[in-house]
Amino acid sequence: MNEQSLLAQVLPKLTQGKDIVVPPGDDCAAIDIGGDKLLLIAADQVIANIHYDSSDTKPGEAAKKLLKRNVSDIAAMGGIPAHAVLTIASASKDEQWFIDFFDGIAEEARKWDISICGGDLSSSKSKDEVCSLTITGWVERTKVCLRSNAKNGDIIFCTGELGNSFLSRHHLTFTPRVEAAQFLAGTYTKTMMDLSDGLSLDLDRMCKASELGAIIEVNALPLRMGADSKQGLSDGEDYELLFSIPEALVDSLQETWPFKDLKLTRVGVFTNSISDIQYVADDIVAGESFEPGFDHFR
Repeated sequence: MNEQSLLAQVLPKLTQGKDIVVPPGDDCAAIDIGGDKLLLIAADQVIANIHYDSSDTKPGEAAKKLLKRNVSDIAAMGGIPAHAVLTIASASKDEQWFIDFFDGIAEEARKWDISICGGDLSSSKSKDEVCSLTITGWVERTKVCLRSNAKNGDIIFCTGELGNSFLSRHHLTFTPRVEAAQFLAGTYTKTMMDLSDGLSLDLDRMCKASELGAIIEVNALPLRMGADSKQGLSDGEDYELLFSIPEALVDSLQETWPFKDLKLTRVGVFTNSISDIQYVADDIVAGESFEPGFDHFR
């Protein structure tokens, strides 16, 4: 079973009300509640031994990852996080595990001024914990960023570094790019997404949504220590921003980028070749394909 093909079959079955401005298919849904802001909402989960190794990950680390990956989704829409509800299903009878988990998520929530305002706890017959979080946030109508807003000729950028996320433990220690996204949204871009499943897969999603193709300069990829170009394209769990801007704004963006400790890298360009992504580098054989990124059913 393929995650993308499954979603393509089931999402059209879901009826959307007139207040849904952004339906399923972006990092968050956006809901019209009146006024000059949209309500953002998203859900995500962490499952032991899929999203983290329970043998070397503390409960508080797993909790922080759960909240941060949701915050990253809000950031990618140009938004600010606000509230969250949490559910945990666990076979653990160790009260301290739960206390440590809640200590971790409470600490992380304070960093982002997020209210954890409800949720549910349940026992589980599975030995692996399943923890899910639903988050809300706000975005100005004029700044909301969508995967479908890219234009032919737009220049593709990403923040930070890519690849080798698990061995480097970046998948636990990353920082959601809320400030960078706020700097970009509405001023430089209205096309942005969260890099969580690997650049190759996430870029494909953006291309399909915008009905475009892309050319990626593989040698330009900002690789994390220990990563090669294939890992940079497909490892996932980077939690960086992938976005595009008109070519006319490139010089201004690079000159005014205020985040000295955060890399900003031009990695490619959008083209009119619908869903055709070309990877260009001296050491790539013509027609060579890359692993498509993380798929929950693969």
